[in-house]
Parts: sequence; structure tokens; C-alpha cells
Amino acid sequence: MAKPRNFHGNFGLLQLVENGSDVKGEYQQGGTIEGVNKSGVYHCTWKNKGEQGLLKFEIINGVLTGSWKRGLEAGTMRGKWHGEEHQPETSWTIIHDIGTFYVFFGNLAANAATAAENGFVNEHIRKWEFEAKDERYSFLDFSADEKDAFFNDVYNALYVDETGQPSKSPFTQLDISHANLCEYYNEGIFIDRCVQTLFFTLFNLCKIDGLTHEQEHQLSWYIAQWKPACPKLESIEDLLQLLKIQGELGSILPDLPSDADSIGDNDPL
Repeated sequence: MAKPRNFHGNFGLLQLVENGSDVKGEYQQGGTIEGVNKSGVYHCTWKNKGEQGLLKFEIINGVLTGSWKRGLEAGTMRGKWHGEEHQPETSWTIIHDIGTFYVFFGNLAANAATAAENGFVNEHIRKWEFEAKDERYSFLDFSADEKDAFFNDVYNALYVDETGQPSKSPFTQLDISHANLCEYYNEGIFIDRCVQTLFFTLFNLCKIDGLTHEQEHQLSWYIAQWKPACPKLESIEDLLQLLKIQGELGSILPDLPSDADSIGDNDPL
């Protein structure tokens, strides 16, 4: 599924999504369009404020031009649409891929992401920095607008579908971000120390409200994927098992051993 394309024009803000030849969009306050792309010409119907009609437009070099009419019967389209595509200022980086895992595991907490989880993620995302191919990637180097948009961008990539509803499976973006991190690892950018740091911080994130079954299952799966390349992740598996046993036995095992806590709290980055 393609990501939404945003256009600004005399129609306001249009968010357009294509799935093959099918196209849907939203504009203004509740206006919608739906139709098909035939050889670069979009043939659509529109609905807005209790009215409906026909719309036809093209997009060439990021410029949208078209015409519209009221009513669904064939006829001359005298109304005009004109707008330009708006490219987001923030490009997706390795920092966003790491943030994807933080946001996902935080939302798997018993009460979803609370202020405690959000505070943890905000603190730790700022510690990451990379230099590769004459480029530097760091949350602290983002512009003020990029910082403000960061978590919205990550959340939308994980959960928001093409209609703007938070009903998308997060695993689509997780698979993309996981593949990106694997590629960064193969390129020598996301090195063993970084792998260890990511999983130790994810473990500590999961500890905040008590490890849930979903957190344990997902974290164990990702560790299994990385352990052949980074054997030191075995220690996090041991910690996960201790937390799991602690949750199952309750008062019989009220606290983790102090050395286990110290391992989990001291990430290697």
C-alpha cells in the first residue's frame, strides 16, 4: 500500500492514496473522492457537505490540475482544481526505524504507552547517533519541526491506514524497519554494540509496567533473529525468562536478582 500523497491547492489539503489503479482521498472537512487512475488520468466521484459530483484530474511533476462538476450525470466540468504536492520535510532515517521499535513495544504495555513509557522513549531516542556515507543521523540534529513531527510520523507509519484511521497492522512498518536495520548492520553502520543497546533498552522499556505476554513474545522473536550475529543477546533472553517466571510466581519470586537488574539497566551504548 502506497503512503498518502499530500496536495495543497484551491481545494484545501488533499490526502491521496493509490492502491493499484484504485484511488481514494480526503480533503477539506470531511470531503472524499474515490475513483480509478486510467493511464495517468484520475476519474473520480466526490462527496462533500451533502453534495456529490464528478472529478477528473492529472498529476504531472507534482502539480495537480483538474476539473469538476456537481451531479453524477455526464456533462461539462466547469469547476477547476489546481494544487501542488507537498513533500514532508522529515525524511525517514535509521533514527525513525529505532523509534518504530520503541513506540511499538511501549504500546504493548498492559495499559498501552503511559507517561512512564513515553518519558523513557523520549530520553533514549536522544542518545542515538550515527555517521555513514558523509551523513550524520541524530535526533538532536533534527530541526524543531522535525522533532515535533517525529513521533507522529512513527505512529502514523505503524498504525494509521490509508483512510486516516488507526487500524493498520503495525507489522507492515515493523518488517520494513527491521529490514532497514539489517541492511544498516550489513553496511557496518548498525554495529553489534548498537544491537545490544537496542534490545537492552527495549527490555528496560518492557519492565516499566511489568512484562506483558505480547512484549515477551515479540522481544523473544526479534532476539532470535539477531542472536546468530550478536551472541551476547543471550543475556537478555535469560532476563526475559526471569521476568516471565517472576510474573508467573508472583509473591514467590517478588524481585529479580540485583545482578540481573544491573545488566538490564546498563545498556552498552
